[in-house]
Amino acid sequence: MAGLEGMVIESFNSQFNTLKQLKKEFPEQEFEVSLTYFEDEVTDLLLFQPIDSLKTMTREDFKPGGLTALFDGIGRSIDAIRLKYENLILDDAASVVMVIITDGGENASKYYTKLAISQKIKQLEESGNWTFTFIGAGLDAAQVSQGLNLNRENVLSYDRQHFNGIMSDEMEQAARSYAQAKSQGRVKTTYMDEVTHKDKRDWNVN
Repeated sequence: MAGLEGMVIESFNSQFNTLKQLKKEFPEQEFEVSLTYFEDEVTDLLLFQPIDSLKTMTREDFKPGGLTALFDGIGRSIDAIRLKYENLILDDAASVVMVIITDGGENASKYYTKLAISQKIKQLEESGNWTFTFIGAGLDAAQVSQGLNLNRENVLSYDRQHFNGIMSDEMEQAARSYAQAKSQGRVKTTYMDEVTHKDKRDWNVN
């Protein structure tokens, strides 16, 4: 995400604020956040952090590199969540939304393959308590994510220039819709279903 640092930080902070507001609106729900970078190595900036304790991100927190260990980032995040919360998830006491954001294709993973990740995603989404969303900044997200068993309703492409403005609004809407469904005892597996146009790389946004 080099060159998008300011937009990415602003977007993350916007999402954090949205989740904090949703926590107030739905006090019976618990919200935890993990934030993982996947470059030449995979790094956890946040790990199972209660939403109320999140601090504002700064440029010191986000320093992207040039490589993309996409499969390692997804695989390690899945395994960490399952290690900590597998029993709760299997008992339908917790659900997971994993939002994968990248501006490049896989080129640096050492531990996980596309086949391994696609099998994990298929198995977990079929359980009904996991939702995966794939967002591409300045690239064809459908092409980059091809073969990962992702629900096409949850795969979006954005123009790099307008990445923050468009994405933040729609992610806020998606998070709110998901929390509302949870309050009614449902888990939405089509996280971005209310976004009609999935490819917005050529949109002229003022």
